[in-house]
Amino acid sequence: MKIKDASKKERVLKKIRRALVEKSKEPFTGVDYDSNVFIPFSDVAEIEFAQRFTDNGGKFVFCEDNKDFIENLLFLISENKWKSIYCSDDNIQSLLQQNNITTHQQTNQLNYSTVALTTCENIVARTGSILITNHQLQNTAEIANPDVHLIIAYTSQIVEETRDALKALKLKYTEQFPKFNCFVAGPSKTADIEGVAVIGAQGPKEVYLFLLDN
Repeated sequence: MKIKDASKKERVLKKIRRALVEKSKEPFTGVDYDSNVFIPFSDVAEIEFAQRFTDNGGKFVFCEDNKDFIENLLFLISENKWKSIYCSDDNIQSLLQQNNITTHQQTNQLNYSTVALTTCENIVARTGSILITNHQLQNTAEIANPDVHLIIAYTSQIVEETRDALKALKLKYTEQFPKFNCFVAGPSKTADIEGVAVIGAQGPKEVYLFLLDN
């Protein structure tokens, strides 16, 4: 390195060190960092979520209770001729089996499954997205491999903003924050090749959200 270049570098480093030691005063005082910067919702959070989720290409199904959920699911199974549903959640799998819905739970069968069903942590009304972590999954392939991804959520899981969903995670998992966090906002799509939109290029072609009223 030339002596001239070294001296330039040293001058820059001195300025950085001085700036770290002699911090300037805050130019803007009294700034509110906590208030919401977004326009308030014009409707209830459930409707706001449903509108944004469907705009993203998702399919929204509101269910009054478990019975209503099973009826809607049976209709979809019949209409789409789904043969089996992968589900790693023991409680949901038990509910499906009680209603004679064929399920499987082996991770090695994910490559052969066209439909997978999972739960979620929260759903975000502002973005129409669904937060899923490793606590809902045995394997991330559950939300990446299937052609169809079914998600169960409850009205009590609705939050307005993404930050609210992350705050809820911190409160719920105080000792060990989830290692995997994913926001699902609809079917996988890309337009990288010649600008042509392709649905299901790198994930599910269809995403259903069953919202149960609790």
